[in-house]
Amino acid sequence: MDKEKIHYCFTLSEEQLEYLRSKKYKIDRMECLMSLVVLAERETKLVSLSKTQQVEILPAQVMVDNTQLAKLWDKDRKTVPKLLVVMESLGISSSQKIGENRIHTLHSLSGWYVDGRFVKNPFALRSNANSPAIVRADVPPARVITTEIADGIIKGENGSGLNGDISQEGNVDVISSAEAHVSHPSPQSNDSGNVSKFGTGENSSHVPKKDNSSHSDGILSSKEEAYGIRNGGKRNE
Repeated sequence: MDKEKIHYCFTLSEEQLEYLRSKKYKIDRMECLMSLVVLAERETKLVSLSKTQQVEILPAQVMVDNTQLAKLWDKDRKTVPKLLVVMESLGISSSQKIGENRIHTLHSLSGWYVDGRFVKNPFALRSNANSPAIVRADVPPARVITTEIADGIIKGENGSGLNGDISQEGNVDVISSAEAHVSHPSPQSNDSGNVSKFGTGENSSHVPKKDNSSHSDGILSSKEEAYGIRNGGKRNE
C-alpha cells in the first residue's frame, strides 16, 4: 500500500509567527510546535491510561507528559512548561491535565490534506462571522472510559470487547474542567517577553509535509521516536 501524502495547513498571526521564529536562548520554538503537529491525531481514537481506563483523543490532539517532551525537545523539564505556557497564551494551543499526562490541542493547525482530501481540524482558529476577530471552538473536557477485565479480555460495561473502537462503550466519565485542569490563554510573562492575545493579522499558509525520516538535531531524532510517544510506544498504521 502506498504511503499517504500529507500536507499540513496552518493559520498563524504575525505575533504567533514572530514568537515561533525566535531563537532566543537557542530554542527552536517552531520545531517544538512541529513535533507536536507530527504526533497529533487526525481521527478520534482511544488511548490507554491504565489496564481499566482509556481516554478519548480527538483530532488535532496529542497526549504527552513534560518528561517525554523534555526528551523530545532536548530541553530540561523546567523549560518545557514555560514554552507550553507561552504557546497557550498566544492561542497556538491549549491543554488539559489527565493524570500524569496532558492532552494538548493544536489551534494554529488548520487541518491536513491527505492524498488531496482536506481533513479539517475542528478546533482550528477561524474568523468570527460577527467581527474581525479570530476565534476558536471550545475544547470539550476529556472523556475517560472505564473498563473491566474478564478472562484476559478488556470489556465494557455491556460485556462487549474493547479493541480501541470508540463505538464500544464502557463506563464513560467526562472529566470536568476542574479535574482536568483545562488551561486557557492568559496574559503573563514568557521566555520571549512578548505575550498578548491572539486574533489579529493572521496569515494562512499551506505547508507541505517535510520528510520525517530525518529531523534537525535536538527535537525529533527520528520518526520512530515521535511515534514511540504515541500510544505507549505502539505505532498505529
